[in-house]
Amino acid sequence: AGLTMFAFDYNGTCVADSEDASLMGKSLVEICGGDVSRAAELAGRFKAAADKGGAWVSYSWDGSSTLVAYVLKLAKAESQGLDSTFYYLVTGFKKARAALEPNCSADYSEPCSE
Repeated sequence: AGLTMFAFDYNGTCVADSEDASLMGKSLVEICGGDVSRAAELAGRFKAAADKGGAWVSYSWDGSSTLVAYVLKLAKAESQGLDSTFYYLVTGFKKARAALEPNCSADYSEPCSE
């Protein structure tokens, strides 16, 4: 697949998903098929990256493929600026090598640099 974006609040609820709108409102545990430890690990990694001001994270929903994402922290200021709701926004893609172009004379260049 190509580029994907999703966002969770810091309580673990999905608030946006560019590939599957039916995930909105579901918890990270539900999205991880009930695997509490996987959900906790992912939330911890995403929050840590967001709290750093943004960072790259490699992750997998089910252990079958590696995805790479850049995670940012967003804040929604409440009235009077007294409180904020925090979210982490994830922009990711599947980690895969680019396909080599056929008949490329520049060996080991991906894709062909000619």
